[in-house]
Amino acid sequence: MAPEEVTYLHLQPVVIYEEDARDLAQRLDAFLKASRSSLVILIDRSGQIIAERGYARKREADELAALAAAAFAATEQVAKLIGENSFSVLFHQGEERNIHLSVVGESALMLTAFDDRTTLGLVRLYAGEAAESLMPVVQRIQSRSGPADLPDVGDRKLFAGS
Repeated sequence: MAPEEVTYLHLQPVVIYEEDARDLAQRLDAFLKASRSSLVILIDRSGQIIAERGYARKREADELAALAAAAFAATEQVAKLIGENSFSVLFHQGEERNIHLSVVGESALMLTAFDDRTTLGLVRLYAGEAAESLMPVVQRIQSRSGPADLPDVGDRKLFAGS
Protein backbone atom coordinates (compact mmCIF):
# COMPACT_ATOMS: atom_id res chain seq x y z
CA MET A 1 0.00 0.00 0.00
CA ALA A 2 1.44 3.40 -0.99
CA PRO A 3 1.79 6.02 1.72
CA GLU A 4 -0.82 8.78 1.65
CA GLU A 5 0.22 12.22 0.47
CA VAL A 6 0.51 14.64 3.36
CA THR A 7 -0.10 18.34 2.87
CA TYR A 8 1.58 20.76 5.25
CA LEU A 9 0.32 24.24 5.95
CA HIS A 10 3.11 26.81 5.90
CA LEU A 11 2.10 29.97 7.71
CA GLN A 12 3.22 33.14 6.00
CA PRO A 13 2.77 36.72 7.11
CA VAL A 14 0.14 38.64 5.19
CA VAL A 15 1.30 42.05 3.96
CA ILE A 16 -1.60 44.44 3.39
CA TYR A 17 -0.95 47.96 2.19
CA GLU A 18 -3.37 50.84 2.74
CA GLU A 19 -4.47 50.65 -0.90
CA ASP A 20 -5.27 46.94 -0.47
CA ALA A 21 -7.25 47.62 2.71
CA ARG A 22 -9.31 50.31 0.94
CA ASP A 23 -9.97 48.05 -2.06
CA LEU A 24 -11.01 45.16 0.17
CA ALA A 25 -13.23 47.34 2.35
CA GLN A 26 -14.99 48.83 -0.68
CA ARG A 27 -15.64 45.43 -2.27
CA LEU A 28 -16.72 43.77 0.97
CA ASP A 29 -19.03 46.67 1.85
CA ALA A 30 -20.67 46.38 -1.58
CA PHE A 31 -21.15 42.65 -0.99
CA LEU A 32 -22.66 43.20 2.47
CA LYS A 33 -25.13 45.74 1.11
CA ALA A 34 -26.14 43.70 -1.94
CA SER A 35 -26.46 40.40 -0.09
CA ARG A 36 -28.04 41.93 3.04
CA SER A 37 -25.64 39.94 5.21
CA SER A 38 -24.48 41.04 8.65
CA LEU A 39 -20.79 40.06 8.54
CA VAL A 40 -18.13 39.11 6.03
CA ILE A 41 -14.59 38.02 6.91
CA LEU A 42 -11.92 37.40 4.29
CA ILE A 43 -9.42 34.89 5.65
CA ASP A 44 -6.43 32.98 4.37
CA ARG A 45 -6.46 29.18 4.44
CA SER A 46 -4.73 29.14 7.83
CA GLY A 47 -7.54 31.19 9.40
CA GLN A 48 -5.67 34.50 9.53
CA ILE A 49 -8.01 37.46 8.98
CA ILE A 50 -7.21 39.52 5.89
CA ALA A 51 -10.23 41.86 6.08
CA GLU A 52 -13.48 42.09 7.99
CA ARG A 53 -16.63 44.15 7.49
CA GLY A 54 -19.91 44.19 9.35
CA TYR A 55 -20.44 43.52 13.00
CA ALA A 56 -18.41 41.10 15.12
CA ARG A 57 -16.44 41.44 18.32
CA LYS A 58 -12.69 40.97 17.80
CA ARG A 59 -12.51 37.69 19.68
CA GLU A 60 -15.55 36.33 17.84
CA ALA A 61 -14.06 37.24 14.47
CA ASP A 62 -10.75 35.57 15.33
CA GLU A 63 -12.50 32.41 16.52
CA LEU A 64 -14.83 32.33 13.52
CA ALA A 65 -11.90 32.71 11.13
CA ALA A 66 -9.84 29.94 12.74
CA LEU A 67 -12.73 27.51 13.04
CA ALA A 68 -13.99 28.23 9.51
CA ALA A 69 -10.56 27.56 8.02
CA ALA A 70 -10.35 24.28 9.96
CA ALA A 71 -13.86 23.28 8.88
CA PHE A 72 -13.02 24.05 5.28
CA ALA A 73 -9.79 22.03 5.47
CA ALA A 74 -11.73 19.08 6.92
CA THR A 75 -14.34 19.41 4.18
CA GLU A 76 -11.61 19.35 1.53
CA GLN A 77 -10.47 15.99 2.91
CA VAL A 78 -14.07 14.71 2.78
CA ALA A 79 -14.23 15.83 -0.86
CA LYS A 80 -11.08 13.86 -1.65
CA LEU A 81 -12.57 10.74 -0.04
CA ILE A 82 -15.47 10.82 -2.50
CA GLY A 83 -13.32 11.61 -5.51
CA GLU A 84 -13.69 15.39 -5.68
CA ASN A 85 -10.72 17.77 -5.63
CA SER A 86 -12.53 20.19 -3.34
CA PHE A 87 -15.87 21.75 -2.55
CA SER A 88 -16.14 25.45 -3.35
CA VAL A 89 -18.85 26.27 -0.81
CA LEU A 90 -19.62 25.26 2.75
CA PHE A 91 -22.96 26.19 4.34
CA HIS A 92 -24.14 25.89 7.95
CA GLN A 93 -27.79 26.58 8.72
CA GLY A 94 -28.88 27.49 12.21
CA GLU A 95 -32.26 28.34 13.68
CA GLU A 96 -31.65 32.08 13.41
CA ARG A 97 -28.24 32.60 11.82
CA ASN A 98 -26.32 30.98 9.01
CA ILE A 99 -22.74 30.77 7.78
CA HIS A 100 -21.71 30.63 4.13
CA LEU A 101 -18.06 29.91 3.38
CA SER A 102 -16.69 30.14 -0.15
CA VAL A 103 -13.31 30.09 -1.84
CA VAL A 104 -11.63 33.21 -3.21
CA GLY A 105 -8.89 32.03 -5.54
CA GLU A 106 -6.35 29.52 -4.31
CA SER A 107 -5.44 31.11 -1.00
CA ALA A 108 -8.45 32.77 0.61
CA LEU A 109 -11.90 32.05 1.98
CA MET A 110 -14.84 34.38 2.44
CA LEU A 111 -16.99 33.75 5.51
CA THR A 112 -20.43 35.35 5.44
CA ALA A 113 -22.84 35.43 8.38
CA PHE A 114 -26.50 36.20 7.70
CA ASP A 115 -29.97 35.79 9.15
CA ASP A 116 -33.55 35.70 7.89
CA ARG A 117 -33.35 39.23 6.45
CA THR A 118 -31.85 37.64 3.34
CA THR A 119 -31.81 34.29 1.56
CA LEU A 120 -29.15 31.71 0.86
CA GLY A 121 -29.72 32.23 -2.87
CA LEU A 122 -29.02 35.95 -2.62
CA VAL A 123 -25.90 35.35 -0.52
CA ARG A 124 -24.62 32.70 -2.94
CA LEU A 125 -25.26 34.92 -5.96
CA TYR A 126 -23.40 37.91 -4.56
CA ALA A 127 -20.69 35.78 -2.92
CA GLY A 128 -19.69 34.50 -6.35
CA GLU A 129 -19.52 38.03 -7.73
CA ALA A 130 -17.62 39.24 -4.66
CA ALA A 131 -15.09 36.41 -4.96
CA GLU A 132 -14.38 37.41 -8.56
CA SER A 133 -13.89 41.06 -7.59
CA LEU A 134 -11.71 40.18 -4.58
CA MET A 135 -9.41 37.81 -6.46
CA PRO A 136 -7.09 40.44 -8.00
CA VAL A 137 -6.63 42.14 -4.62
CA VAL A 138 -5.99 38.83 -2.86
CA GLN A 139 -3.47 37.87 -5.56
CA ARG A 140 -1.72 41.23 -5.19
CA ILE A 141 -1.49 40.71 -1.42
CA GLN A 142 -0.28 37.16 -1.84
CA SER A 143 2.42 38.22 -4.29
CA ARG A 144 3.92 40.46 -1.58
CA SER A 145 3.51 37.96 1.25
CA GLY A 146 6.15 35.35 1.77
CA PRO A 147 8.05 33.39 4.36
CA ALA A 148 8.67 35.25 7.58
CA ASP A 149 12.05 36.97 7.75
CA LEU A 150 13.26 35.25 10.91
CA PRO A 151 16.67 35.95 12.39
CA ASP A 152 19.34 33.30 11.93
CA VAL A 153 20.38 32.26 15.40
CA GLY A 154 22.83 29.56 14.33
CA ASP A 155 24.10 27.57 17.29
CA ARG A 156 23.10 30.25 19.80
CA LYS A 157 20.16 29.68 22.06
CA LEU A 158 17.16 31.72 21.08
CA PHE A 159 16.13 32.35 24.67
CA ALA A 160 18.66 33.01 27.41
CA GLY A 161 18.36 30.55 30.26
CA SER A 162 16.97 27.72 28.10
